[in-house]
Amino acid sequence: MADLVVVSNRGPLSFRLEDGEPVPAGTAGGLAGTLNRLLAGTDATWVAAAMGEADRRAAAAGMMQMEGLRIVVLDPGDDIYRMAYDVVSNATLWFCHHHLFDLPRRPRTDRRWREAWDAYRAYNRQFADTVAREAAPGAPVLVQDYHLSLVGGMLAADRPDLRTVHFSHTPFADPNMLRCLPDDAAGELCPVWPGHPVTAHWGVPDPARATGSDIERLAVFWQAFRMLETRVKLFASLPFDKLQRAALTRRVEEIGRVGVTGTEGSAA
Repeated sequence: MADLVVVSNRGPLSFRLEDGEPVPAGTAGGLAGTLNRLLAGTDATWVAAAMGEADRRAAAAGMMQMEGLRIVVLDPGDDIYRMAYDVVSNATLWFCHHHLFDLPRRPRTDRRWREAWDAYRAYNRQFADTVAREAAPGAPVLVQDYHLSLVGGMLAADRPDLRTVHFSHTPFADPNMLRCLPDDAAGELCPVWPGHPVTAHWGVPDPARATGSDIERLAVFWQAFRMLETRVKLFASLPFDKLQRAALTRRVEEIGRVGVTGTEGSAA
């Protein structure tokens, strides 16, 4: 069983079809590409969804492998994935978290949206069930972004021993903004934080805003990467079973002030 589990919509590897056969399309970009470098060689388990037929065939052929990293690929099916990803995650939650809805007109929570929400719930349930099977007792589980907003609550009910944390890579909507969604959906998205006993802001300079030469901009990306690497390692090493809520909150907030070297605002 896995001592560390990472959960994300997109995995660290991607494939494309050539003459009907899957061939590597390189390391996935964005969040997956960044976490890939952070987790390489840790023997962690990474749970992610197949992005299409090429990924499904690659997984079936045993090609979803990286040294020092176990990859578990889920296949929710094209219909569930598209409804969950396109209608709920990207067309609803992204706009909701960024407060960009034209509220008199959107969101439109009609029958199709309800079907999409059922698909989103089923998508999150498939991830939660897989993590519950894969994770060792007390393992840290790092859930990534708004595509998987329901996984934490599901794991809190199914595996309360796990140390689950949810990383939002966008702003998180003001609870009042969630009122534009149906009550049951809003309640699932923003309950009394089951499975997430404390919250903290871990700010990192935005590498995408870096200017200067290629070397200077690369240095900013490496700085952000090293900050996240240090903080995740500190978080995973916390003695969760020995910390009361107030102490845990303080330690998690201190980790958010740790710089590249790990000496600024030490969480020790």
